[in-house]
Amino acid sequence: SSSAASDVYKRQVFHHNGRGMELIFSAPCSTGMNGGSKEVDGDGKTPEGIYFATDRFNERQLSSTYGALAFNLNYPNFMDSRKGRTGCNIWIHGTDADLSPFQSNGCVVLTDENIRRLAEFIELNKTPIIILNRMQWVGGDVALMSRRELATFADSWFERLKKGRIDELATMYESRTLVDRESLEKIVEKIEDWESRSMEASFNIENLSILRHEGHAAVTFDQVVSYRDRSWSCGHRVLFLSRNGEDWIISGDVLQQPSSADQLGGQLAIVDTMISIYADVSNMIERWRVSWQSGDMRQYASFYARDFRSNGMDRAGWIAYKKRIGAINKNITITIGDLEITPGSRRSRVSFHQLYQSSVHSDTGTKTLHLKKEDGDWKICRETWKAS
Repeated sequence: SSSAASDVYKRQVFHHNGRGMELIFSAPCSTGMNGGSKEVDGDGKTPEGIYFATDRFNERQLSSTYGALAFNLNYPNFMDSRKGRTGCNIWIHGTDADLSPFQSNGCVVLTDENIRRLAEFIELNKTPIIILNRMQWVGGDVALMSRRELATFADSWFERLKKGRIDELATMYESRTLVDRESLEKIVEKIEDWESRSMEASFNIENLSILRHEGHAAVTFDQVVSYRDRSWSCGHRVLFLSRNGEDWIISGDVLQQPSSADQLGGQLAIVDTMISIYADVSNMIERWRVSWQSGDMRQYASFYARDFRSNGMDRAGWIAYKKRIGAINKNITITIGDLEITPGSRRSRVSFHQLYQSSVHSDTGTKTLHLKKEDGDWKICRETWKAS
């Protein structure tokens, strides 16, 4: 993951290369005309903290004041609001004017050339943007211990969620009123539903990022649903942490894309539909393969739609053609792999690598089956073959 950090003179982009943070971009910038961190609307100060870009605007959408490109930041964030900080419209934006320190009303300003370069590293609602007056580096051992401590905390949060222990999860929050119980329960319900249906689906957190600022920390991650070799994003989550004696405690829980429990529930429902289609199509393809390999032509014919057409043949002609081939070829073995399914509610397409072997013939290539729902089941309405 990449993160950006700024002081009053520089905007710097760091990338974690697996061993540590590597500086990959640096450019001068200007910040608020008044010193200190932003407190109230109109104070001419730039906020300090951990933020995310929520919107991107191009030159056609902007007045000349904002240059060629602009990003809106989520100020005030959760911690700002808790501390009573006010204001809005804190942006990172460009300018075609000469740049000098402390000239903005609170925004972070770069030249048009540099804002375009910076934009390559910013992913909306995901790339952490850390604004601070002065960067302070800590030793490797200290940083490693801190990261392990916070990573262990995040692992504990996820394990309790995955096992449906919402009440135990709530003890990790500063206040029961801060627990986003509705969104967490939607995740738990879906996990339990997959388990009850013996679905090979799982809910995971990926791209974990751990950030610290003063006495606070933010743990960010993607919520991902995986099914076999497929995965779908179900939003980004940020846990704001505060010290509680020697321990950490969650003082804020923020969903980003989707931004509400109802939206998350809708996204999970869409993903669940996709998974169901994948499962049904995969199972149908396997039963089709077995019937073809075993020579059960009655069962094999049941997988083809009434309006099937391929190579100039209708359904009856296709089945007769396959029967003639089956009469000549003995000891048939059919191996398929690398399924690529394009799912739809009424029509889907599946492509795969196929190896056909028999007593008199063998070939390999890519087969594509176009499917449609007929009488509640997936049926093949068109079939194409491309030999390797």
